[in-house]
Amino acid sequence: PEWVAADPDSLQRFAAWPSIRLLHCLAGGLWCACLVCQLALAPAGVRVVPTQHGGPGSGAAARRAALHRASGRVMLCAAGAVAVGYLVMELGHRRVLLDHGRLVCWIFYRPLAAQFAATALGAALTAPGFTSTSAAAAAAAAPERREAARRARQRGARHAVFALRHAAAGLTFAAARVLVLAVGWALHASGALDMSRRENKMRAFYCCSYAAAAAVLGAAEVAVAKVHGGRPVTAAKGVDA
Repeated sequence: PEWVAADPDSLQRFAAWPSIRLLHCLAGGLWCACLVCQLALAPAGVRVVPTQHGGPGSGAAARRAALHRASGRVMLCAAGAVAVGYLVMELGHRRVLLDHGRLVCWIFYRPLAAQFAATALGAALTAPGFTSTSAAAAAAAAPERREAARRARQRGARHAVFALRHAAAGLTFAAARVLVLAVGWALHASGALDMSRRENKMRAFYCCSYAAAAAVLGAAEVAVAKVHGGRPVTAAKGVDA
């Protein structure tokens, strides 16, 4: 539709690769579904500590943690497929990407794509083992295991930072797409802008992109600070619990 707040040429960036376009879209939908599962299956009552046999503890909390890990692995695979789609756009249609403007390319597309990929890898490498609270107490009871439990909690904190920032990068793209449709339709329906003109489409596109980035990335950093008791930290640092 003419009211979509995006450059019409950019909508054709996957036209030459229908299979890549399908993979990118399906993987994006799967990623969003897995994100919902990740959030729903991360019980607050679970502590991050190693067990004797290196696996999860027992009970309902351990089952939820196992499902959390499984959905995380699927989410990681989906993220890889989404990244492939972006690389095809970047390498095969760089002109279309740059036509959005070099500024938005360097401060929106490429940094977010890099964050999306890097934090997915970081979350995978720092994924901890989970066990129930009662098993956590038993595992940490012996003096020689308290240090191991502390390190495991630090690893879990780093994992949470990577996971939150990965989710934020992906959701920024998703939120921008929703805003592009909603704002474009609202501007067209209200007559505030002539959405048949390319310059108006691009003005709305820039506003939607930057607004999505500010809202989603900002909310993620607030969540990161709360994970660490209100103290902003980098992904390279942990917190003793």
